Amino acid sequence: MKTKEIIQSAGLWGEDVYTGKSGYNRAAILLFGREEIIQQVAPGYVTDCILHVKNIDRYDDRLRVETNLIEAFDAIMGFIAKHTNYPFFLINNRNISVRDVISKEVTSNPKSPKY
Repeated sequence: MKTKEIIQSAGLWGEDVYTGKSGYNRAAILLFGREEIIQQVAPGYVTDCILHVKNIDRYDDRLRVETNLIEAFDAIMGFIAKHTNYPFFLINNRNISVRDVISKEVTSNPKSPKY
């Protein structure tokens, strides 16, 4: 498949029903766009990573991510890796990074905590 065909089959290219113009949709911009473009089409888009250790009313570290979703995933994974231990865990005679497994789950399936 050509690049344009891939983008169209993924649903990232379409036609505006009101104007009839063709172009990238918001999903494409959130996936691949630059920060300036993302803020124009989705001004409320931000991911806030906050670490509470000593006091629940104040945070010990914070990361605000406003980049596209692909870069945001790497930034959030790095933030989680920075603040978690890396224990040795053996499964089927292989060293498995439990930290990476948990951080991928937290990053890709976030739910807001209930206080």
